[in-house]
Amino acid sequence: MNKFASILICLTAFCVFNFTPNVQAEEIDFSCMKQRVRAKVQVAERYREYDIIVENRCPGDVYWSLCIERLDPWTHQVVEVLTPSGKILADKKFRVNLQMKQKNKGRDQKLYEELYVSDDYGIKSVKKAQCVARQCELEKRDLRQKYLANQKAWNQSKTSFAERLATECPTSGWGSSKREDCETRFNQTHQAELDPYAQTEADLLQKLSAVDPQRCQIHSAN
Repeated sequence: MNKFASILICLTAFCVFNFTPNVQAEEIDFSCMKQRVRAKVQVAERYREYDIIVENRCPGDVYWSLCIERLDPWTHQVVEVLTPSGKILADKKFRVNLQMKQKNKGRDQKLYEELYVSDDYGIKSVKKAQCVARQCELEKRDLRQKYLANQKAWNQSKTSFAERLATECPTSGWGSSKREDCETRFNQTHQAELDPYAQTEADLLQKLSAVDPQRCQIHSAN
């Protein structure tokens, strides 16, 4: 009888153990951590300066990790990855300062490096923040190709526009007022030829900024 009771108790314990619900730990809400990228007042032509600011508004200390990715503004390829990390006390904040270099590559247009920032947080420790630039740029690739094609066509039209303007309103043999009147008439007549390129660029830029705006926000001084 005692042996049967022991077996029954063991079986009961086994059943209770196996059918106890698996209670999962709730995911911690880190919305109390505030991260922002702030463009600073420009002090040099050769770079643009940013502060990445992280503020702890949580009730306790938090471990943090960032993935900061610099991009070439012409190719949108990653040129540098920075992965700082640490611990920030409650009600404190820190900043990372970056100088985004100018990249001309022998072209007239001046462009500056662009920037992706992603973050991650933890209570006792934190994993490395997941870098997002490559995946985000893959999602934006088709739009960027359309943007570059429109820009190329626009530049060609501008060149043609300027050549025709120089022919119809020459600099030699005309007084300045006569030339200005000619340029005004020419622009009024032909400016509509260039307007669609400007509208297409604005539309594409809007679509680019709408690609996963929380994860794929790019910071650019261009």
